[in-house]
Amino acid sequence: MSQFEFDSAAAFSRLESENLSGSSVGLLVSKVTAIGGVVADLVGMPGAASIADLCSKLMELAPAKDQSNLLYFANSVVEDFRRLYLFTDDIRRIVDENLRTKEAGEVLANATLYVPRTNVEVRLQRLAHIFANGVAASDLDPENTDDMMRAAVELKEIDVTLLRKIYDSQISLVTRQMRSPGTAPSGWHGEIQQVWGDFVNRGGLNPQEHLNYRSSLSRLASFGLIQQVDITNTYGVGLDIYALLVEGKTFANGFGKLGAERAFFNPSLSDIDENCEFRHT
Repeated sequence: MSQFEFDSAAAFSRLESENLSGSSVGLLVSKVTAIGGVVADLVGMPGAASIADLCSKLMELAPAKDQSNLLYFANSVVEDFRRLYLFTDDIRRIVDENLRTKEAGEVLANATLYVPRTNVEVRLQRLAHIFANGVAASDLDPENTDDMMRAAVELKEIDVTLLRKIYDSQISLVTRQMRSPGTAPSGWHGEIQQVWGDFVNRGGLNPQEHLNYRSSLSRLASFGLIQQVDITNTYGVGLDIYALLVEGKTFANGFGKLGAERAFFNPSLSDIDENCEFRHT
């Protein structure tokens, strides 16, 4: 992808004039904390900072600097926070506070390490979504975010679409299990067989595309988002059972409850309720 679809001439001119390609990696606390402040200024006070300012900060941290990727990622980050600001004053306050923390700066710095690994727009958007939703949900654990970011830039769109189908069919079961962790494994084993059978019978898996979705199931399992359930004496299309894991629920739910489903499936704002949780139908 040689050119992203937004007006970037001014920002590129600014970047080139400052010769940012020679910037070195710096992870000083003051530097990573300042990045969140730039994002907050861009979102809350247009004119106080610019996309070029954000790119400048990001490029100080990215080891392999691709200006097009960083510019698109920076725009995606700002757009996500502007959308989050549309919810409530409380969410805006949480976002403002969290953006200026050391933790937010460190997570954003880590995201820049993944930016050079893809030129696919939707994957760069996912990366931005994970950061934005983590800030909004006050969930910036480095280990969790790193795993989610790695999946965001490596999974294909067909993988994420299939994960969403599995999520929709199994979210009630997973939520119930999380609320009652003492449930006997044997009971869960029977339930997941029933849920998966209903999913397949309703057309969740197209037999004509079984090679594609088998590859997707393998990739999703490799990231720990789903788990294959061993059932003896089964064979045929759709008879291999896969269970949604907690990590898969988190990823499919957009990493955090605030603006959740916008993270990977892009519904309209009307699809999210007053608690900023997705309306399941």
